[in-house]
Amino acid sequence: MEIKPVTGASLAVLFLFGGTAADAQAPAPSVQIGAGYGKLPLSFEPNRGQAATPVRFIARGAGYTISLSPTSAMFALRRNATGRESSPVESAVVRMDLLGANPDAAMRPFDKLPGIANYLMGSKGAKWPTNLPTYAKTRSLNVYPGIDLVYYGTQGRLEYDFVLAPGADPSRIRLKFDGATPVVDSSGGLVLSLQSKDSPNGIRFPKPVLYQETEGVRRPVDGGFVAAANTHEVRFRTGTYDHSRELVIDPVLVYSSYLGGTSQQSVIKGMALNAAGEIYVTGITNAIDFRTTPGVVEGSCPAPMTGGHKCGASSSSAAFVSKIAADGQSLVYSTYLGGGGSGPGTGGSAVSQGGSGSDFGSAIAVDSKDNAWVLGGTNSNNFPVTADAYSLYCEPASASFDFGTLQYVGELSACARFGAGEYNYSGSYSLFLVKLNPTGTGILYGTFLGGTQGEIPGQIALDAAGDVYVSGSAYNNVNGTPPATGQYSYPTTASAFQTTAQQNAWSAFVTELAPDGHSLVYSSFLSAKVGQTYGGPMAIGAGKMFIGGYTQSPTLPTTPGALSATCPGNSPTQCPNNGFVAEFDPAKSGAASLVFSTYLNGKHVSSSGIGAANSNVTALAADAGGNVYAGGSNQYKDFPATAGVLQPKCNSTINDSCDTGFVTKLNPAGALVWSTFYGSPSASGQYGVSAIALDADNNVYIANNADGAGDLPLSNGIQNYTSGVAYVAELSADASKVVFGSFFGSGANIYPTGLAVDSKGDILLAGYTAGALPLANAYQSTD
Repeated sequence: MEIKPVTGASLAVLFLFGGTAADAQAPAPSVQIGAGYGKLPLSFEPNRGQAATPVRFIARGAGYTISLSPTSAMFALRRNATGRESSPVESAVVRMDLLGANPDAAMRPFDKLPGIANYLMGSKGAKWPTNLPTYAKTRSLNVYPGIDLVYYGTQGRLEYDFVLAPGADPSRIRLKFDGATPVVDSSGGLVLSLQSKDSPNGIRFPKPVLYQETEGVRRPVDGGFVAAANTHEVRFRTGTYDHSRELVIDPVLVYSSYLGGTSQQSVIKGMALNAAGEIYVTGITNAIDFRTTPGVVEGSCPAPMTGGHKCGASSSSAAFVSKIAADGQSLVYSTYLGGGGSGPGTGGSAVSQGGSGSDFGSAIAVDSKDNAWVLGGTNSNNFPVTADAYSLYCEPASASFDFGTLQYVGELSACARFGAGEYNYSGSYSLFLVKLNPTGTGILYGTFLGGTQGEIPGQIALDAAGDVYVSGSAYNNVNGTPPATGQYSYPTTASAFQTTAQQNAWSAFVTELAPDGHSLVYSSFLSAKVGQTYGGPMAIGAGKMFIGGYTQSPTLPTTPGALSATCPGNSPTQCPNNGFVAEFDPAKSGAASLVFSTYLNGKHVSSSGIGAANSNVTALAADAGGNVYAGGSNQYKDFPATAGVLQPKCNSTINDSCDTGFVTKLNPAGALVWSTFYGSPSASGQYGVSAIALDADNNVYIANNADGAGDLPLSNGIQNYTSGVAYVAELSADASKVVFGSFFGSGANIYPTGLAVDSKGDILLAGYTAGALPLANAYQSTD
């Protein structure tokens, strides 16, 4: 449980769920009641004269000091009156006493940390407290009969657990707060209003979520805070539970925030984390006042609409990149990223106008030096690429015909669509690849990437060596190309599985670039003989590349032993959208570089006719062993599922079809490890998987919009179903149970697009919404 300021600073649809508050060293079975304070230190030092005698341990940080004794904790909070460094400091002191506790309880530190503390106080150096050890935890033994109290810090938070031995009475725990008035709010959280002349702020304990695990199944237990009137006292209320088993308080909403301008739309399309837990997001915005920070690459909209009400003329837009502090309280940097559509093309083009200026970020990855690599799409001929770009041209030969002169125009750099000079610009978007420095103040590398007919960006990933992997879809079309210039396709390498793609169609691609972006290591199409194939989701693991998506072709290349070698179709050349997964080994060449390729579908279609069923792979993740995890949507009742999983059979009863989600694990050779349906019996076509992630134990996390899917499985959630919600869940590593499942948000559709799990097991979820979020410590509190 975490304590949060009642009014915080404020961030896009970005939300984080906290991990388990249980103490790993607590004796079992036991009962644990935990709480945590926001933005507190990770270490405790013993009192050796730097504080008053009753204090046993001290924790310090910017804006607070915490003093711990066996039966009390005192919090000295400080803040500037106006937020300026030069302003006078106002303070408040809150003391939490354990009423009726044992004043002689032993208080022991453990989990020693490598750092030390030194105090140089007064003129007599012999009395200076120096070389003080620091610890990760302290434990007060038997503060109440059979009840220990453990304090510990995790990533800037101080948490405490009451650990109850079997038979101990939780009603013995009574807390009294001096310096604050405790009130239980309508959500069940405990609000401590500070008793100072300046009291718009306070401290908030979110409502505890309690559960017990029985035979591998987590079962919720009723419980919460009870605040006694006029006494400043608080106790814990627990419902019926098994006193011989552990009671866990788990996860709370750590922070949640919007990110955007005061008007127009802003959409997050990709998210990544660095080693410090800082959050990087990219996407698309029309907001003329999207939040930016000083000194960044583009602090203002690159091409505002005339009149200044929107970023981008007509339907155009700009990309953005934002780096958010690990606690969600501030922007490390935030910048627009794009061109203006018009202007001379980089690389000496004679075209003075080019493209419509529509730019968007699709995916983002972070390297070991905290540089952000951004993949996206652009229609801006003057998009900011660098002189050492792999390709200086937005589309190498895209300006093909001038309607004014009725003449072919030579080889020019120009983005898609029509320009002011009536040039016929072929294709859709061109890809861009940009590397930003850790502060967002400079572009270290930027390049166009593509052919003449346009691409759709998919995902981006980095390996330990710094190689850059991208995926997506590329269109190839020979019609109408100026004879003098030839046809320029999406670039491939000689080692590719497919160096050429089907003409007049979309094909999937995967590409590996060297760490500097200057050369291709491996690049290949995955193209069928007929029909369209769209690639998007991608993952890397064990030196391999995995790509997923969907195809409308029954001739997609598959490998021997594939789960499915074709799709049911209306004709030999056409089938409905059917999902696929393929693995490439960039260390090999030609046919050997395609390790496996398979459709993810079924054979049985609904009673409405042959070819009526669809499937789609919309999210991929890979583990260190080279196993790949695919999530998506499916209408096949005979979609491959395995025994012992959460939903081995489709539970939908809509129109003799399935209309549900799925999660499937394949081994490095493409064999089925496990596969489960995942959906709601009541929702037709309303649930799939839009994002997927793994933790260190290979538990699988999934998210999606869940409007209409109110009977999705819940476990230890922070919110029940309302219309328009998002849904996030954690599945066990064998997909046999839901470890955590919760709805999130309300009021209008909430679409998750980014999902990650940090080293603590906290879940980070990003996306976009027009609805209401349950905000906590928001960087930006208004939509």
